[in-house]
Parts: sequence; C-alpha cells; structure tokens
Amino acid sequence: MSGADKKLVFVSYAHEDDTVLKRKLLPFLKDLELGEEIELWHDRMIGTGEDWYAEIADRLDNAKVAILFVTQEFLSSRFCRLEEVPVLLQRARRGELQILPLLVEDCLWKEKRWLSRLQMWPEDGKALDAFRRPGWKRVMTEFARRVLKAVNAPAEPDESEGRFDAPHPTHDLHRMPQTGSLLFGRRREIKLLDDAWNGGTNIVAFTAGGGVGKSTLARVWAEMLAEDDWRGAERAFAWSFYSQGTGRMTDAEGFINEALAWFGDDTPIGLSLWDRAERLANYVRKRRTLLLLDGVEPLQSGDEGVDQGSIRDPGLRTLLEELAKDNPGLCVVTTREPLVDLEEYGAPAVLHQDLDQVSTLAGRALLRVNRIRGEDADLEATVGDLGRHALAVSLLGNLLTDEIATPHISTAKTLPKLAYPVEQGGHPRRVLDAWAKRLGDGAALELLHIIGLFDRPAARSAVQAVIDGDLLPGLTTHLRAANLDGVLARLRTAGLLARQSLHEDTIDAHPIVREHFGQRLNTRHPNSWREGHRRLYEHYKNEAEHRPNDLAGMQPLFAAVAHGCAARLYQEVLDEVYNDRIVRRGEGYLVFRLGAFAADLSCLSHFFAERWNRPEPTLSSTAQSWIIGQAGFRLRALGRLREAVGPMAEALSQHEQTERWSNAAVVASNLSHLYLVLGEVAQADTHARDAVDYADRSGDLSQRLSKRSTHAGALHQLGRTSDARVLFVEAERMQAELQHGFPILYSLRGYQYCDLLLAEGEADEVVRRAEQTLEWVTPQQWLLAIALDHISLGRAHMATFPPDLVAAEQHLRVAVDGLRASGQMQELPRGLLARAAFHRSQGNLAIAQRDLNEVRTIVRRTGMRLYEADLELEQARWHVANGDADAARQALDKARDLVEDMNYGRRRPEVADLDASIAALRSR
Repeated sequence: MSGADKKLVFVSYAHEDDTVLKRKLLPFLKDLELGEEIELWHDRMIGTGEDWYAEIADRLDNAKVAILFVTQEFLSSRFCRLEEVPVLLQRARRGELQILPLLVEDCLWKEKRWLSRLQMWPEDGKALDAFRRPGWKRVMTEFARRVLKAVNAPAEPDESEGRFDAPHPTHDLHRMPQTGSLLFGRRREIKLLDDAWNGGTNIVAFTAGGGVGKSTLARVWAEMLAEDDWRGAERAFAWSFYSQGTGRMTDAEGFINEALAWFGDDTPIGLSLWDRAERLANYVRKRRTLLLLDGVEPLQSGDEGVDQGSIRDPGLRTLLEELAKDNPGLCVVTTREPLVDLEEYGAPAVLHQDLDQVSTLAGRALLRVNRIRGEDADLEATVGDLGRHALAVSLLGNLLTDEIATPHISTAKTLPKLAYPVEQGGHPRRVLDAWAKRLGDGAALELLHIIGLFDRPAARSAVQAVIDGDLLPGLTTHLRAANLDGVLARLRTAGLLARQSLHEDTIDAHPIVREHFGQRLNTRHPNSWREGHRRLYEHYKNEAEHRPNDLAGMQPLFAAVAHGCAARLYQEVLDEVYNDRIVRRGEGYLVFRLGAFAADLSCLSHFFAERWNRPEPTLSSTAQSWIIGQAGFRLRALGRLREAVGPMAEALSQHEQTERWSNAAVVASNLSHLYLVLGEVAQADTHARDAVDYADRSGDLSQRLSKRSTHAGALHQLGRTSDARVLFVEAERMQAELQHGFPILYSLRGYQYCDLLLAEGEADEVVRRAEQTLEWVTPQQWLLAIALDHISLGRAHMATFPPDLVAAEQHLRVAVDGLRASGQMQELPRGLLARAAFHRSQGNLAIAQRDLNEVRTIVRRTGMRLYEADLELEQARWHVANGDADAARQALDKARDLVEDMNYGRRRPEVADLDASIAALRSR
C-alpha cells in the first residue's frame, strides 16, 4: 500500500442517495482531503471509459477506512450488499481497515446483524435527517474527526478474532478449523442458530457434503456470539473430528477426556466411556454452554444400509442423546452423514438441517471479493458449473487472482473436466487439479503433498521430519532448499492452507485439500508416499515416552501406529509399538488400566485391509487371527454387538482351519456370550457346544472347564436347568483338579452357577459360595469378577430367610459401581436389573424406575434383546407394585413376545406368574 493509499477513505453508498451524499457528507470531508489528511474516494470519481469494477475493487483492497452511507436504499442495493460490504467486512475482521457506518435516515439497519454489530454514528441511533440544521452539522463535524482518527490509527487485527482463537478458561473454541471469515448466502441458517440459542432447542445438526461450508457457518456464528459478548453463553467449547474423508477410523475418547478436564472434572480412569460421556453431558448442562462438534462423520457409519449415519462411537452417541433430552445451552453439530441416532428427538429439541449449496448470487459475491472481472451472468454461470460448491468457488477465486493483476472470469473455461464423483468432492478437486498445474513441480506442490500425509493439523516439527533426510521425488526435491515460511505464506495466501494459528505452530488445510493431494502423491509417487509415512512413524515413535501412563501421552504412539501402517510396516508396528508400548503385551494396558476401549479399537483399525473382517495379509497368520479376535472383543465391550459378530466368526474360522483348538474354544465361547445377549439363544447354545468340543481337542484343562461353564450358562437360559447343572458340577470338578486352593467356580463362571442356584431356591448356598470367591478375587483387583460376586450376594441376601435387606442393598450398590468401573457395558444391565428389583420390593418405585430407564437406554443403544426381555418382565412387576394392571399387561405382552421369539425358556415360568399377578390385581 502506498503512502497515499494509507489515508484512503472509501465511501459505500447507493446511487439513489447521490444528492444527499454530496450535501451531507462530502462537504465535511473535503477539508480533510484538501489538507491531504485523507484521500477520499467514491465511485462517482471513476472516469469515462475506465474499467469501473476493477477501479472499485482496487480501492476496496486498499482503503484504510470505509464509510457506509446507511439508508434504506443502501440496504436494498444489491451491489453494495453483495459486492462491496463482504469485502469490507473481511478486511475489517483481519484488522486491515475500520468501518464507520453513518445512519442517514431511519431504516431497518438493526435487523441486519452484520450492521448492528458495528458502532453506528450518531451513537444514540438517531438518524441525521432527524436533526435540525445546527444539530446535524455538529454531528457531522464530530464524524469527520472520527474519520481522521481512524485514518491515523495503527492497523490491528480484530480483537474478537484473537479472543476467539486463543484458549480461555471459559470460552475455548480454538480447535475449530481456520476456515476464513466470510460467509455468503447463509442468512437463513444464521437466523436458525440465533433462534435456537434463544431457547427451546438442544441440538442443531447441519448435514452437507465436504466443502459446502458447514464449518465456516458454525465458526462465523460463534464469532458473532463472541463479538456480542457471548449473548449469555457462560462457557463455550469446540472440537473438530475431521480426518480424511469418512473412511478413517477415529474415536471420541480423546475429546471426552480433554473436555472433562477443561470443564474441571477429575474423572476416575476406571469409568466406562458411557459414564464419562454422561458426566460430560452433566457438566455441559450445569451452566449455559455452547458446544460445537465439527465434522463428526468419521465416527459415523458410512456404509449403505439400515445403520448408515449411525454413530459408532458409544461415547459421542451417549453425549448427544443426553444433550438431546435436556440442554439449557446449545450443541451445534456438523457432519456429512445424517445423525440417524437423534431422529427420534423431534423439533424443536433437535433440529436437523440439510445445508444446501451456496446460491449463485452468494457464489458471485465470493468471486467478486477476489476482484474477478466479467459480466454478472458469466460469474453466475461459472458458479453453477462448479455445482454451487462453496469451497470450489473460493478456490477458483483465489486461483484466478493468483499473480494476475486483472483477473477475468473467462479464464475459468480452462478448468479440467469433472474427474471425481461429486459426492467425493469432485468440483473442488477440479480446481485443485488446476492449482497443481499452476504451482508446477516445485516446493509449494511438495508441501501440499506432505500435508496430504496427515489426517489432522500437522505440527511443524512433524512436517520438518518429512523434509529432512534423503530427497524424495514429489515430496522434498525442491522443498529441502526452499524457505518454508515463504512457501507457507504462498499457500495460505492462495487459500490452499488455513491461515496461521494464533497459538499453535501447526499447519492445516481443508480435509478435501488434504485428501486430494495425499491421493495425488500416492498415485504419482507411491514410494515417496510410503517413505513420507515412514519418516512420520519414526518421528512420532521417538517423540513419545516409551510407555506413557495416560491417554495424552499415548497420542504420539497412536499417530505412530497410523503412519507406520500407512507405510505398510504392519508387523513392525504391531510388535514394537502397539503390543510393546501401547497395550504392553499381556497387560492390555490401554483397555484394563485406562479403560480406553474406543482408542484401542481405533489403533486396531489400521491393521485391517477390510475393517473387522480381513487383516493386512502381510501380517503373520497368528497375528491376523489375534487382531480379529481383539477387535471383536473391543466391539462387544463398546456395545457394538452386531459389528462384533463378523470379526469373531472370521477369527473362529481361521483358528478352525489352522487347528488352533484352544484359541478356537475361546472365540467360540465369546461368540456364545455375544449371541446370548443379542437374544439368539439357539445360536448361543450351538457355539457353546462347539467351544466344549474345541476345548476337549486342545487338551487344556482350563479351557475344558471354562467352556463347560459357557455351555451350562446357555442351557440355563434355554430353560434346561438339570442339563445345565450337570455341566456346572463337571466344570467345578475340573476346577478343583486344576487349582487345588480354589475348588469352586469363580468369576463369570461362578456367577453363572450362582444364577442357576438362585433360580432353584438355594440362596444360602449362593451366600456361602459368593463370600468365598469374593475373598479370592478382591486381592487380584478383577473388577468384573468382584462386581458379579456382589450381585450374587445382593440377590441371595434378598432371598434368604429372613432376608438381610441392609446387606442386599449394600452389595447391589457396590455391584453397579463396580460394573461401571469395569468398562464392560454388556454386563451392566445385570446389576441394574437386580438393584431395580430390590428397590421395587421395598416400595422405592421412583429409585427402581431410574435403574430401569438406564437399562432401557443401554438396550436401545446396543440391541441386547435378552436384557430387553428381562427389563419388560421387571417393568411389569413394577407396574403391578404400582397398581397399574393395564401398564403391567402391556409390559408383560412385550416380554412374552420376546421370550417366545428368542426361545428364552427360563423366563416362561415368570411370564406365567406375572399373568396370575395381573389377573389378581384386576380382580381386586
């Protein structure tokens, strides 16, 4: 900007106000202009034959101060609103100029949020035409002083932008993507968010393809809140889940843990992911909170079918379901896939909004911001040719102005044809191909290729780790000798990289940009792609502690797994990083010490060629079978039961083929337990029989006794009590032979036997057994085994004569807490149902119903139909206790249908008993 330009004052006005402008504003600025204190400019100063738009665009780009001559005609001017104002707002947000609006006449300016946020003059909102002559002259003289002061003021970034991006104890939104400041054609969506914030709405979910502007919308609206002193938001927190496309595996565990810490919660590590998510929801609800969750699609199912869009991560699903029910603030979610899990929550509690592409007018304005010349019709036609895709139009605008003094829309005719599916970012990728051609074979293109190696913002140190070392074609040949800061500035100016973070030395780009240039590198230079990932693998592996003790310390190791597997170093990564440093061989540290089932599953996903079904073939056969089994176990523990069936079945098949009978027995037993809670009791029995067969073939006494217990448990659920008891007795004989000091069944096997004994009325025997086994397992800190013993003791003390109700209540309370701490969601309904039965029997119906409601939520989330039948039976008993025969009958009918459909034989006598109880209630 020249010395004269530094004093440039741009006047934006409607031509219908030309006479008023000359009479009321220009005389008060002419004196400053004559004294060369300012350089005044308005579009009537364009000479005949000059390129009027280029002249306006040049002045817009170089003004130090902009005056808005506010009248109703100004507000109605398409040119002012669509061409001039967006540029001025963008430059003002960047601190490059100051906007001074002047209210000339009474009009609807307060209804324009972009204008109402500015400091209007006169300050009292009284328009100039309301003043008498001496009065308006004094007002205008003071306005001229303000103009002069603004011209001489140093340029500073907008305070709100810095406040928005800097972490703060009560408002921390710095993780939102740096998408740029301009938002075009989204007035309806901004109003929707404003109305939602004003009350009555708990969640707003915006759905659209990549690059349409979801993140920009959420960010700009949050910036508006920040500029308005947060409009009552006592806290605000944001997180972005974006990774490349929707196919990469990620989880919400890190988000939930970090968010809990930010909200001030000291959550015990042992709590399950569900419990931590519920705690987070409670913290969000304590005060009026704005929660922004950006780009959640990596945590959703992208597979076509009945569950498409379903949130696979149980932590995020729990959080959103909790907030959907009750939220005094607002949660804003952006995603590429509809949030089908929230469809049952209707408006206004949850608003599902598809985000259309930008309008042709908004797209035209986006191009005009970049000073693109040409007829309006040609600009709008180009916007249409790009599918009205916001990212594509923005990238094109930057492309046309790149190193070109007078860009014209006609240049867009040279864009490559559509080569990628539209739903995979085809339109912006056309422009990215053109950008690659423009950049040529040089440092800038190589840096974009490096960014394509990442699926999230990249630390500069990690980028440097790729650059260092031997030269790599397409990756570092030119970049090694280039000035990295200069290359970054070039790409940020072009809009290919996000602008510099105000607090972190990271490099980021839109996910479509990352994905495009990552694929380009992999296609054209596959060896460089692998070597780049290998260098990142070494970088992160060396950056981390050898064996970190918490999830935060684990993050570099998680990154090492991702990049090492992308470099196709699967066996090395499995042995040296995952097994040795993350799960620590037999310790299962990530799961059993940190309770991080979801994070563990994310790590495992990198070892699969076909997720959960086919591991990478370069792994050893033993490793492949083990990985599938581990994935199935994690899926089951996370409540993703149907997904767990496939990998478990595949693991079983591999063990059968290689005659690894002990492993086959374990997996068949796990499948039996899985099918049992899913309500497929016959399938459970079949796999339990197979487990016994495989265990016998293995000759392993431990496997033989445990698998007999599995089969006995399945037979008990079928109602074949005597057959089940024979197997339990046989298993216990083997137990005494195997471990002389522990002659009775314990842990899950002991619980299953006690469950049968309680059904047979042998409560005293259960007390004896469970007290003994609890004494054994407590020193080992086996959380699940301890909790199950407490359930047995609680139920048994209720059934003894006389019952010990104090002991029963205490054991059941400890049992539920222990089951939560174990992280095994598939076991929690056992404790909740037992505790609900206790409270119902004592007349504490409200307390009992809370436990039943929690079981209902778990069943809905996981599909555990066996517990659904148990739930409806207990709900029927609750209604009988409450004296409501009709509600009891309705619950019993549901239970009866489930029992018969699943062949859940052990519950048939209970159905008959409840029939009689309801009949007796009706006859009273």
